[in-house]
Amino acid sequence: MTPKELRALTVKELTQLARKHGLTGISSLKKEQLVRKLAAAIRRTKQVSAKKRTSASATRSRKVSKTSSAKKRTAASAKKTPSKNKAAASRRNGTPSRSSPAVARQIKQFHLECRQRQELATTSGNGRADQVTLSVLDSYWLRVQWSITSEKVRRAQAALAQEWHSSVPVLRLLEIGDRSTTNTTETVLRDIRIHGGVNCWFIDVDNPPRTFRVDLGYLAPSGKFFVLARSNLATTPSRRSRPSTETSWEYQMGAGRMDPAQTPRPVSEAIGEFVPVRKGSLRPGETAFPFELDAELVVHGWTAPGAQVTLQGENIPLRPDGSFTVRFAMPNARQVIPAVATSPDGARQQTIVLAVERNTKVLEPLVRESHS
Repeated sequence: MTPKELRALTVKELTQLARKHGLTGISSLKKEQLVRKLAAAIRRTKQVSAKKRTSASATRSRKVSKTSSAKKRTAASAKKTPSKNKAAASRRNGTPSRSSPAVARQIKQFHLECRQRQELATTSGNGRADQVTLSVLDSYWLRVQWSITSEKVRRAQAALAQEWHSSVPVLRLLEIGDRSTTNTTETVLRDIRIHGGVNCWFIDVDNPPRTFRVDLGYLAPSGKFFVLARSNLATTPSRRSRPSTETSWEYQMGAGRMDPAQTPRPVSEAIGEFVPVRKGSLRPGETAFPFELDAELVVHGWTAPGAQVTLQGENIPLRPDGSFTVRFAMPNARQVIPAVATSPDGARQQTIVLAVERNTKVLEPLVRESHS
């Protein structure tokens, strides 16, 4: 406020304003004396505020100048350091450079393996439908086989959008409730993570008899599930059911040497339909003669109830009577399968090493000349 503005105020207003500025001993002063003291106090306040603003501005300018200088030095140092020196520094620090050809190959291989694990398509289409077949092997094992077209996988990719790259292929196992009423229920038991490059999977189940169905699809991190195809219903038989043939499935397939009549503890108590893997089928007009042969390895045994059994380091679930059955893929190679059984109290352990070799040879086809 200027002296002129101060003189327009009353003595009471001037006294209150003077106290706000910290002036003392003003009760006996006249109006003109109050105006002069207030004007001097206001000038001092303005000078102090101006000094503070100047100091703060100078501090900010110094900080900006230091930051700019540091950035310039960093940029100049980066320009002076060749890429070879950067790679050498990375090697000295134990950190591989992303520009290294070896690292680039590893990254490319990693992305390729991720795409292969995610790819479930088994055919390009050509009129074949997407389907999933669920078969019962015995009271405790199911077999899932599928045929998925590339077009269906592309639909899943479009539907999942940005979540596609982080989604994983799964088999969703569902239990079907009582079908004798109209209120049939479906309960999701678990999601089984699978991978591409195969067209069948084995699923262990318990508490027979039960009815199951399987959905094949992609599960996103958000919980969204895109179904590629759904299977038929399959019911596991009771443990007390007997195989439909006189001999056990293992004996027919040559996986066991025992006489079925002397088997003290049958490991496959009820057998369902065995569905072979078919990679293709003839279309009308084709003259080729297809013939394919595959094999599976069935490992079965029994031990004391409550014991722990591992095959190739993996824990194997036992039935209440201590028996177990495990099915393995049987590639054209030699397999070594160590089996370790640990007693229920953990005091004793036994190890059996099973070595199996498959050697499949495909001979040249024989074409007989037609006779009139």
